[in-house]
Amino acid sequence: MPFVNRNRLVLALCLLALGLAADQILHHPAGIGWFLLALAGTAVLVLFARPRPWSLALIGAGLALTTVAFLRASPPLIALNLMAAGGLAMLGASFALGGEPVRTGARAYVIRGLRATGAVPDGVMTFAPRVQLSNVRGAARLARTSALVLVVLTVFGMLLASADPVFAQTITAPLRIDLPFPQLMQHTVVTVLAAIAAGTLVAYARREQAALPEGSVKMPMSLEPWEWTAVLGAVVALFAAFVLFQFPNLFGGHQTVLEEIGLTYSEYARSGFAQMVVATILTLALIGFAWFAGAGSNIRFRVVAGALVALDIVVLVSAFQRLAVYEEAFGFTHLRLFGHVLIIWLAVMLVCVIVSLAVANGRWLPFAAIALAVVALVGLNIVNPDAFIVERNVERAATGEHPLDARYLASLSADAAPALVASLDEVSPDDLARLQKQGALTASESCYVDDDPWISFNLARERAASAVASYCS
Repeated sequence: MPFVNRNRLVLALCLLALGLAADQILHHPAGIGWFLLALAGTAVLVLFARPRPWSLALIGAGLALTTVAFLRASPPLIALNLMAAGGLAMLGASFALGGEPVRTGARAYVIRGLRATGAVPDGVMTFAPRVQLSNVRGAARLARTSALVLVVLTVFGMLLASADPVFAQTITAPLRIDLPFPQLMQHTVVTVLAAIAAGTLVAYARREQAALPEGSVKMPMSLEPWEWTAVLGAVVALFAAFVLFQFPNLFGGHQTVLEEIGLTYSEYARSGFAQMVVATILTLALIGFAWFAGAGSNIRFRVVAGALVALDIVVLVSAFQRLAVYEEAFGFTHLRLFGHVLIIWLAVMLVCVIVSLAVANGRWLPFAAIALAVVALVGLNIVNPDAFIVERNVERAATGEHPLDARYLASLSADAAPALVASLDEVSPDDLARLQKQGALTASESCYVDDDPWISFNLARERAASAVASYCS
């Protein structure tokens, strides 16, 4: 019997290498290193877990999202993509040994997510290979051989080092660690945590999934379908009254905000947007809760729930319009653009809910939500949020009614530089002076290209350097 299981040792070494690579990548600007790290992690997962096609598709989708780390430079966009990639990788691991995401219900998804936390101890044990202590003679021989090698190398090393000072400095250089203790601990913690996270993913992918529950849920105070219908009917009446009596305020635009309601743009857009989106999410949660409680088989319940979802769509249209009014007054930002994307995603999900109510089958909704979220994120990546914000805000300022927010544009990432340089013909002299004052255009290309290692190579920063250089020349 071998002293150490060879496969476990190889896996531990791979995990350690991933941890060391993650530590290096985290301490440098985002670049191609993130994609290469994800590619290496995917290779380890495929090699040691051998996931099935559905799992490979989910993991591959997550890997594709990591390419944004070297195609774009916007920190919020990169963060969203990396978080989504991690979620898809974990989801893919949960289906590695079987199951179809399209036919998996919402409760099963929740349970799979909770079970992922139970794989953490297995991930720790995967990182530390199990030693076969039953082979006592082999352990003793290994210890004895290691001690003898250490003694022999020390004796001969000291002799050769005393004979040649250059050789002495060479062999003792690795022993002189200039890294302060706090930084050394930080690197150690990051390396270990990254290795354990990768090990947890592999362990979860190799774990058999127990049977997951389906169907309705028995609760201590379970309501009858007609009772759930009455509850939803009351909410429908409330939403209908809200839409009817507030219709001029919901869709009145600038004049309603400033003249009739007496609110500021900020009060009108921010409070209305947040409350309407939260109300929509809560109604979806209420419908889902009632569905799991067994009301989904009742046709009256489904009709009333469909009416509520339709009213939710109207409310989302109003929230979208409120945000548009705010942007027309103050311009686009990351949060406002992401708010638009959230509303569109929710609206499409509501349409999917209506379809599921019509066919009395909602098992496909969780996967639809995940797929639509990935599509929305891919759309954001293609649009390039920073460039989109520059173009829309320059167009808004070109009307002469609003000044250009030069401070905010100067705070954007390198993704904005090419669009900003290309839009200079539309910028007024005053706005151009503000941009130059904020340093958005006078910065040299060294602001985007620095001495970082190759793992930080980023195409967006390279393009920004060229755009700024062409402007300066």
